[in-house]
Amino acid sequence: MARTKLTRRQIHELRRLKYQNQLSLREIARSCGLPASTVGDYLKRAAAAGGAE
Repeated sequence: MARTKLTRRQIHELRRLKYQNQLSLREIARSCGLPASTVGDYLKRAAAAGGAE
């Protein structure tokens, strides 16, 4: 299975949707056209890197 690689801008958008708009992973995935697991993985990585709000 191909792995989806996101740009910094896309990751920033995921974080904005999660923390500013308070959307669920499924809602974010649906709006961005990504699998929910990909959204969750990137948000976890951002939090581990100190990017969580």
